[in-house]
Parts: sequence; structure tokens; C-alpha cells
Amino acid sequence: MLDAYDSYPRGDARRGALLRRHGLYTSRLAKWRQRLAHGETSLAPKAPGPVPQPPHPLAVEVARLQRETARLQAELTKAEPIIEIQKKSRPCWGCPRPPHPT
Repeated sequence: MLDAYDSYPRGDARRGALLRRHGLYTSRLAKWRQRLAHGETSLAPKAPGPVPQPPHPLAVEVARLQRETARLQAELTKAEPIIEIQKKSRPCWGCPRPPHPT
């Protein structure tokens, strides 16, 4: 079919007549050409949407470090009140008190 279609020059009315006679469209011929050029896998159905790109290695590292920083900030927020209490209660640990100015 492709040879018969290509045997007529471009713009020749016989090309359209050949397609109408066989009930075909030019898009079908394009798919046949693609299949001949690239094999069966070229016409395999593809998932819709854009092809996902692998993440950049530095972006992965930045995300990991941001998560770790957020975790450490949360721990520090919990520890700060405890540290303040320890600073204030230091004299109660048996250490001699500094002399009180009179």
C-alpha cells in the first residue's frame, strides 16, 4: 500500500483516490512508516503526561539536609527550656554559692 501511494507524485489526485478506495487516512500511512522504520516498539502505548525526569543529585542532598536541619531545630526548641532550668538551679547541685555582695 505504501509503495502504491508513494508511486504517485505529491499533489496527484490519484493518491487521495487510492486512500478513499481502501478507506484509509494519511495518518495510518504515517504509523505504518514509523513501524517499518523503528519496529513494533515505536507504536507501544505511552503513559499520558510529561516524562518524569530523575531528580538532580544535589537537589536530593539539599532536601535531606533541610529535613535534618528541621529535626535538629525541633530538638533544640525542646532542649532550650531544660538548659535554662539547669542554669538557674546550678547552686542547688552542691556547688558553693558565690559570695553575696552586701
